[in-house]
Order: sequence, then C-alpha cells, then structure tokens
Amino acid sequence: MSGSPPPVVPAPAQPPPSAAPERTALAWRRTTLAALGTGLLLSRDVLAESLALALVVVAVAFIGAVALMALGELRSRRTREAVASARPLPDGLVLAVLPTLVIVLAVASLLLVASGSS
Repeated sequence: MSGSPPPVVPAPAQPPPSAAPERTALAWRRTTLAALGTGLLLSRDVLAESLALALVVVAVAFIGAVALMALGELRSRRTREAVASARPLPDGLVLAVLPTLVIVLAVASLLLVASGSS
C-alpha cells in the first residue's frame, strides 16, 4: 500500500431551495388536469344515460378543477413565501381535506357505476 490519501468523493448536488415549491406547484397542476380528465371521462360514460346528467358531471368537474387549481396556486404561493423567508410551512389542513374529498368522490363514482349496471 502506498501512502497516498484516499480519493475525494464529491458530495451529491443538492437541489436549490426553490425546487421543492416548484415541484409542488407542478404536482398541483397535474392533479388538477387529472381531476378534470376523470370528470370528462365519467361524463362520456354518463352520456349514454342522460345528456342532462352528463352536463352536470362536466360542470361539476370543471368547477372542481378550477377550485383545485386556485387552491393549488394559493398553497404554492404560500409555500414559496415561507421557504424564501425561512418561516414554517403553511398548515396541513388542505392536505387532510383533499384525500377525504377524493375518497368521497371515488365512492360516489362507484355507486353511480354500480347503479347503472344493475
């Protein structure tokens, strides 16, 4: 063995502090698009039953997507401000309510599909 020092391994690059809020904002946008797309697909299936019901589903999907987009933008703005000023992040109430709403919508969709197949 020679007396040479061990090779220096560089530390892994850390993403900039602003990367987390940017990823969060993009996740909110993807979630909004997925919710709108799901509503539109559901309305296509409901269209065979009733045009009025399909229009209601489209309207609810659109209103829900707009509300989700606004909520995501507000949450992302607050997160960016908190990270920039080294304050604690906003509370997690939204993160507790959103999955509950998704579960309620999923159960309602299952009930709608089950009632249509009988």
